[in-house]
Amino acid sequence: MQKNHFMKNRLHLMLTTLGLLIHLNCAFAQKEFWGSTRYMTGGTTSGGFLFKTDSVAGNVVIVHNFDSLSGFEALGSVIQAANGNIYGTTTTGGLNGSGTLFEYNPDIDSFIVKINLPDINFFYLYDGLIQASNGKIYFTTEINNGYLYEYDITANTLTPLAQFPYPTNQRGTLVEANGKIFGLTTLGLIMGEHGKIYEYNLTTHVFSYVHTFNGLYGYIPLGKMILGTNGLLYGTTQTSSYPYTTNSGTLYSFNPQTYAYTFLTDIPDTIGNVFYLTFGANNKIYGIGANSYQPNCQYYGNIFEYDLVANSFQFIHGFGLQSNGTYDGLYPILGGLLAASNSKLYGVNNATFYEYDYSNNTFIANTPIPVAQPTPVYGANPNVNGYLIEICRKPSYKYFYTDSFTICETHNFNYTVHSTNANSYQWNKNGAALATQTDSILNFSNIQLSDSGIYTCTMQNQCGQTETMNLVIMIDVCTGMDETSLQNNITIQPNPAHDKITISSLQTNFSKIEIINALGEIVLQTKNNSNQADIDVSKLQQGVYQVKIYLDKNVVMKKFVKE
Repeated sequence: MQKNHFMKNRLHLMLTTLGLLIHLNCAFAQKEFWGSTRYMTGGTTSGGFLFKTDSVAGNVVIVHNFDSLSGFEALGSVIQAANGNIYGTTTTGGLNGSGTLFEYNPDIDSFIVKINLPDINFFYLYDGLIQASNGKIYFTTEINNGYLYEYDITANTLTPLAQFPYPTNQRGTLVEANGKIFGLTTLGLIMGEHGKIYEYNLTTHVFSYVHTFNGLYGYIPLGKMILGTNGLLYGTTQTSSYPYTTNSGTLYSFNPQTYAYTFLTDIPDTIGNVFYLTFGANNKIYGIGANSYQPNCQYYGNIFEYDLVANSFQFIHGFGLQSNGTYDGLYPILGGLLAASNSKLYGVNNATFYEYDYSNNTFIANTPIPVAQPTPVYGANPNVNGYLIEICRKPSYKYFYTDSFTICETHNFNYTVHSTNANSYQWNKNGAALATQTDSILNFSNIQLSDSGIYTCTMQNQCGQTETMNLVIMIDVCTGMDETSLQNNITIQPNPAHDKITISSLQTNFSKIEIINALGEIVLQTKNNSNQADIDVSKLQQGVYQVKIYLDKNVVMKKFVKE
């Protein structure tokens, strides 16, 4: 191809106007609530979805729809690990049909399946994950009596630690205390045993049973135990203490050092069975009761408070049809309450996200539904057997789909990282901070050979610091239009795109454009005789597409992402 000065000037004009916006999908507040649903009523597939809300459980955003590849039915709680990423499991789907262990990176809004769970032992992943003090993730399954598993984030390996013997039937999310992991089973090993507490020692790697429920002070433990500030574990049982004057189970404490079990009280029948407990900042215990009836009302589950000092329960709010005619959901008993950093409690049932402020005894249903439409809004049984989690979200950005540029010397160049939740920016070259590049735009006028290098942007807010992926800038002494210049001369905007893309060139007309999916199939085609083409991509599935652009004497391949 003949090179000429005219093309150089046109390329100069194109690069002067180039600005690539990295769109962020962030809530206004930097703190967010995250959770998952089992079924779909607001997603695009039938397998549920991963969602986030703002800091008061409003403005719900679906961040990933579960499908046959990523897995269906995320029953347990998701967790945020120490590396800032979110982890969870699904019960079905994936390559083996037995579910997946997934990771979501909130810094770049990226979902990835880390482990396709084997086709044995992994059905019924009802319970959530925990990250222990050794940095590894632990969880249990229920098929074949149940297994205890360890997931190493760094090595991306999954290891079975123990199989629960028949007929113990483990149940409930794990909890760490005193350097050990504790969990529950709903049955014992022999006749007369009605559940057990077990431990796994993180140092010695020894699994053992440390307490047996014999029925005298309640049996069949429910849900999970929680750790109090006094170092004790607290939990509930399905049945009450002998002589069984109530029908709603007991509340107990367990010392993880001495293994002492203490019966605290029977749970009133006005509360009902309790599966999950939560400590408030006031050191009182809060939870969800299963009782579906209160006098003169129609309730389907309730919020209650337990005062450790007074050893007393208080009924706070019943879910269902309210006196003002609104409907604030029902059957929230399979999920727990989140004790948020604002000293309020948050939860979700089959119809609404709700808030309880125990400082002034105020309950708020954020999205009440008329009783004529008792249909879940954000998915049936959202966050089944689990809790919402609260994360403080560091500055986030979309993945750099274009991360390398060759720029002609003396031209202008700018690259914009736009963040709605970053308070400050610092651009770096080859690891060294650039004193004059301290806003969202990396800006060069009259760029020089010495500006070649690897660039990153360090963004900060009250939740922490995020450093972007590398942006490679190479400077060339250009005298005309070579193949690299052709690539830079043609732009696709926006990228990623939802509905429409605009393909434009400052120098060359297009004769034909083809859009090709991951299978190599041409899914869109248009003929053109101008230097700009607007293409409707709204009907394309999400994914990465090749764009084949035919010029007079050349063919240029580009990529774009359909969101």
